[in-house]
Amino acid sequence: MLKVFHLKFTAPLHISNVREDYAQSNRRIHSDTLYSAIIQVWAWLGKSANLAGFVENSRSPNFTLSSLFPYTQSITTNNSSKTVYFLPRPLKSFDLTPTVIHEFKGKMKLLKEIEWLDVATYTEQIQQAKGYTPKRQEVQQIYLSKDTINTNFLDSQIIPHVSIPRDGGDANPFYVEQLRFASNSGLYGIFEGSETDFADFKVAMNLLQDEGIGTDKSMGYGRFEFSIADETTTQQFKTLFQQTETHTYYTNLSLYNPESYSSLLEMLPQNDPNVGFEWIKRGGWITSFPYMTKRKKSIYMFAEGSIFKSNTPLTEHGFCRDVKPAIISANEHPIWRVGKSLFVPILFPSPSSKNL
Repeated sequence: MLKVFHLKFTAPLHISNVREDYAQSNRRIHSDTLYSAIIQVWAWLGKSANLAGFVENSRSPNFTLSSLFPYTQSITTNNSSKTVYFLPRPLKSFDLTPTVIHEFKGKMKLLKEIEWLDVATYTEQIQQAKGYTPKRQEVQQIYLSKDTINTNFLDSQIIPHVSIPRDGGDANPFYVEQLRFASNSGLYGIFEGSETDFADFKVAMNLLQDEGIGTDKSMGYGRFEFSIADETTTQQFKTLFQQTETHTYYTNLSLYNPESYSSLLEMLPQNDPNVGFEWIKRGGWITSFPYMTKRKKSIYMFAEGSIFKSNTPLTEHGFCRDVKPAIISANEHPIWRVGKSLFVPILFPSPSSKNL
């Protein structure tokens, strides 16, 4: 079962980056952050059966989540609009026909700066062997969309704060970047799992919307309204997962942690020009008492949009790891970093064809 869900934020949002620099926020919530928030809510609710389903070095949990990506409303002239959903640009070149090269002459940097593709262009990018053929009017800053959008639907503001030590030491000023979404904009994600798993997921999200997600929840940051998209919306995402016998490459929609080094070597064959990836370091502080001043083990994961090869159909993959630091006793409860990812098939030209 595939479901699309929305997070419409009712308060400012700050998403920690790898440097944990408060003055700069990430623009997306990675899947491992969402998994961790759900696990924490289940612990609060005493859902031991749900937590027992997590096992180290396994494909836990039973369901799979994408990272959270932006959505907004299109701009129209007839007072009608639609929701535009964006997906991270995969590491695959566009189809740069002579017309495109002429149209972007002297402005090829515009194509390099694109970070997000709407669902329509993303679908063509992954399902056409040569990729999508972009048009100049579709490039809207870091977004590529067939619909006109307000590119400032996700705005930010730097807010000064002061940290006052409890022991009476000197006050320390610092700055926090707050993210704010325009009306009818926010983040969305994709759920894949059973009806039972989805019911448990909704329980966690309904509580989490009041608790908040991200950094400084105690200050009211990160609160949102949780909702489920209609079937028409869900159907356009189901199209992404359609597979044929010709599919041997896949791109991830979540942070991915492979099962083993040997399986990774098979997914990233040497001298294959189509595979590619980006690393992202994941760490952070423990949020449960009494270890809130301790850091989790850091691990590297594959960022969304990486390209892997697999000779067998690949829709979900990845392992769950215990990132509890050595300073905490082995008998203490584990701290999970979920590296399970959703994958969609992506086509590339055959070796004999020519890609501009």
